[in-house]
Amino acid sequence: YFNYKYLSPDDLALYMCAADVVLLPRLELLNAGTLFLALTYKKIVAGPKTGNLSEVLKQLGMPGFDPQFPNSAADALQEAFTLFRENNKIDEERLITYQPENVARKWDILIENSVKNGFSIH
Repeated sequence: YFNYKYLSPDDLALYMCAADVVLLPRLELLNAGTLFLALTYKKIVAGPKTGNLSEVLKQLGMPGFDPQFPNSAADALQEAFTLFRENNKIDEERLITYQPENVARKWDILIENSVKNGFSIH
């Protein structure tokens, strides 16, 4: 399902639950909430190797494509479907880094260290 229109929260949840994989079709992204939305639904994601997406996709063992070669998205999508057919799940251990309490803890450490080192936060 491809759509650039607004989806109600109920429709979005329905589509995410029904999806086998999620493709992030943007070619110029630094980050994407859609990636983490898909992970919330434990979906395999294929996305562009740009910005922090490249690092996150690699860390999670998800396929990526080169935005300079948009046709490589088809290969990444095919790889995502292969992962789905073989495992039909995400490696939960790889998601631990992104659990809210772990993200909050890292932010706390960053802010505490910044204050200790004399940086002000406005």
